[in-house]
Amino acid sequence: LAQLGKTPFIQNEKPNPYDEAVSLIWYLENVFYATSGEIVHYLQKNILQGKAIQNKLIKLGFWPGGDRDGNPFVTTEITLKVAERLRTSILKCYYVEMRNLKRKLTFSGVDTLVSELEQKLYRSVFYSKGEIYITLEELLTQL
Repeated sequence: LAQLGKTPFIQNEKPNPYDEAVSLIWYLENVFYATSGEIVHYLQKNILQGKAIQNKLIKLGFWPGGDRDGNPFVTTEITLKVAERLRTSILKCYYVEMRNLKRKLTFSGVDTLVSELEQKLYRSVFYSKGEIYITLEELLTQL
C-alpha cells in the first residue's frame, strides 16, 4: 500500500513501444516462465499419470514492440530491440535454472558440465553485446 501511494496514476507522457514491452517482459520472466512449467508438470503428473506429453500445451506470444498494425511508433529498430531484450530475458531465466541445477547436481564430471553451461549462459546474458556464447542445440545436447 505504501508503494501504491507513491505511484502516479497519470503519467506525464505516454510510454513508447519499447518501454511498454520491457514492462511486460517482467511478467514473462517472473510469472509466466515458472507458471508455465508448473502447469505442464501438474497436468503430466495428475492428468496423464506421469506419461510424456506429446503436444505443446502452451504457446506464448508477445506482440508489444512488434505490432505492425498501423502503430507509427513501432519501427524496425524497436522490434529488433524488443527481440534482443526477449532473447536476453529467456537466457537469464535459463541461467537461473542452471545455477539451481548446479547446486543440486554434484556428481563428478556432471558438475563440470553444468558449470560450463552456466558460464556460457552467464556470458550470453551479462557480458554480451549481441553475441550468444551457447546455441540451443549445444544446450539441449549437453543437458
